[in-house]
Amino acid sequence: MKIYIMRHGYADNNTPDFERRLTEAGRQKISKNLPLLKQHANKLDYVISSPLKRAADTAELIHNEFNVENELLFDKALEPGSTIEDILVLLKTLKPETVLLVGHAPDVSILTLNLIKSDLLQLPFSPGSVAAVKINGELKLGTGELNLLLPME
Repeated sequence: MKIYIMRHGYADNNTPDFERRLTEAGRQKISKNLPLLKQHANKLDYVISSPLKRAADTAELIHNEFNVENELLFDKALEPGSTIEDILVLLKTLKPETVLLVGHAPDVSILTLNLIKSDLLQLPFSPGSVAAVKINGELKLGTGELNLLLPME
């Protein structure tokens, strides 16, 4: 399984947290960097996003640009402060070969580091950044290999 983990793009700071949408600059940055992401992720079975607006906006841009086999999914397991176990249950249920998850900082960094079993405290996930983790065998913490980290800046 290959798991792409992405932080949403730049978002408006003048609205309540759950309603914050991508800024126009955030949309442009994601759209500009999609060809780079496509070089590494040429096939996605699923794009799954936090239901918060800024993540959903980011996921929609990606889902519309990629040839994704399944419909765009929104799941509370990717909301800020959710547990890694919730994400693992979601992935084990869907059993994708390739999936892109769109979430929030610092959760995307924590998920990535736990999948690869790293002693680092955090990875730099600026808005729009993407990590790719390859899982060989059973999906569980500490079994992944970090294949890619695109800062998208």
